[in-house]
Amino acid sequence: MGALERRLGLFAVVMICISSMIGSGIFVLPGVGFAITGPSLFLAFILSAICILPASVSQAELATAMPTSGGTYIYIERTFGPLAGTVAGLGLFLSILLKASFSLVGIGTYFSVFSNFDLMTTKITFLFCIVLLNIFGVGKVSKLLTIILFITVFFLIGLTIVAIPHWQLTNLTPLMPGGFEGLASATGLVFVSFAGVTKIAAIAEEVRAPEKNIPRGILLSLFFVTIIYASLSLIMAGVYNFKEISGEMRPVYKLALDIGGSFAGAVAAVIATLTLVNTANAGILAGSRFPFAMSRDKLIPAFFRRLNRKFMTPIISIILSGIVILVVLLTIDVTKIAKLASAFMIVGYIGVNISVIVLRESRAQWYQPKYKSFLYPSLQIFGIISGALLLVAMGKIAFFAILSIAIPGVLLYLFYSRKKTTRKGVMGIRGRRIDLLKDAPAPP
Repeated sequence: MGALERRLGLFAVVMICISSMIGSGIFVLPGVGFAITGPSLFLAFILSAICILPASVSQAELATAMPTSGGTYIYIERTFGPLAGTVAGLGLFLSILLKASFSLVGIGTYFSVFSNFDLMTTKITFLFCIVLLNIFGVGKVSKLLTIILFITVFFLIGLTIVAIPHWQLTNLTPLMPGGFEGLASATGLVFVSFAGVTKIAAIAEEVRAPEKNIPRGILLSLFFVTIIYASLSLIMAGVYNFKEISGEMRPVYKLALDIGGSFAGAVAAVIATLTLVNTANAGILAGSRFPFAMSRDKLIPAFFRRLNRKFMTPIISIILSGIVILVVLLTIDVTKIAKLASAFMIVGYIGVNISVIVLRESRAQWYQPKYKSFLYPSLQIFGIISGALLLVAMGKIAFFAILSIAIPGVLLYLFYSRKKTTRKGVMGIRGRRIDLLKDAPAPP
């Protein structure tokens, strides 16, 4: 699987996870979140992180048992069979690319600080460059991306500290103008902010000592990013009346501009643009691995697993990812992009939690994870229930998201995948216990 194969250590895993999370979740999404739940947005980030913790731990366990490209898709497919795998693969593929699309929306808005270019032209231009970057191999700029990440993290921490003297407790009243319903809806909305926490599992084949580096990297990055998101959103809630920042598509730029002046605002815009490029790049990197893995399992045509001979990257899958993002940018508004991405992701993470329970209780001989989830199965049950509640709180769009991927996924399986594969998941292999039937022949 390319030049990065089995070369990513703990530091690289943490960097990939953080770089996949530090992006639109804090640079764009707060403006949408404040409009839904008001000053309590910081609570929505914390609750969302708590809800994603079970899936993160489950994903770490599954990745050490199946360290292969495809991540969540592989786990669900191996557990429930190719039908569920086809639906899950398409859903997860879209969820990651929707988040990348959301990052490109942010790129357009922040880049407009310096440019009079049309926003759509800006987004499409950056998309084209990022697709080319992935075709040539992300390893060529990995050091630059790491530097950008460090600068971003230190800037966000610094901005949070500098803004403290401007913070007013009175701006937190009322804390939840939308009530608990608004808080629950915002929690589901910002779920996508933490998408990158398990993105490393999609390229698990490229991680050195995955039994140690994947779980540690996932947990460390989730903890760190939650602190940054909750702290900065709390600062924004105290500096402004939430109505002032509701719907603001450049919240970090606005905060830096109002507190530090035009120079600080310009710095914020530059850092945001570079960071969002990093996030979009990570999205295409991980998202393109889903068609690659599905093609390898014969659920979609074989040409999706074709590698570029020179750069050893899945070129067809990468191009497909770029086309999907382009369609999203041209047809869906920003709020729906975030909600759809979160809904797809929640459904996938519910499937991950169920997979751990099924695989453990089935006692499949091949399932031997080198890392096992703590608080099993209570943690997984909490993840399933909390995920279902978040989907309910998100309303009709969550139902639409489920149908929009389930129907084409089932049709793809019935008319193509079913004819190409005879593999069954753990659930399919177990089948009926004929030895317990009344008229079953006696064992020899």
